Amino acid sequence: MKNVWDKHYERPKSKLTFPDENLVRLLSKITPPSNKALDFGCGSGRHAYLLQNFGYEVTACDNAQTTIDNLRDTDPSIRFLYTPSLSLPFTPEEFGVIVSWGVFHYNKREEAKALLKSLDFL
Repeated sequence: MKNVWDKHYERPKSKLTFPDENLVRLLSKITPPSNKALDFGCGSGRHAYLLQNFGYEVTACDNAQTTIDNLRDTDPSIRFLYTPSLSLPFTPEEFGVIVSWGVFHYNKREEAKALLKSLDFL
């Protein structure tokens, strides 16, 4: 799947810039236990920037090298990480908020379970 996403993000029209309005509503209603947030499967970074605007210290990761390379040049205050495997460099309960918008449904059920497990949700 990685190669598909790398090719996808090489096309300018694939770079979504506006956050999903449902996520904006959700974030405005929560008070997380910490100000650290993870955008898991950040794609074009639109939700990483949204989290930053809400005052979070943001880490964003994706398994598409293309998008991470592009995003690293845009804002040094956001930690953008290329994460090609499920060996994630995060500790349990490191983040008060984890956003994973439009990620899990692109994976087979077992792969989605492995992703959730890697984030300590299972």
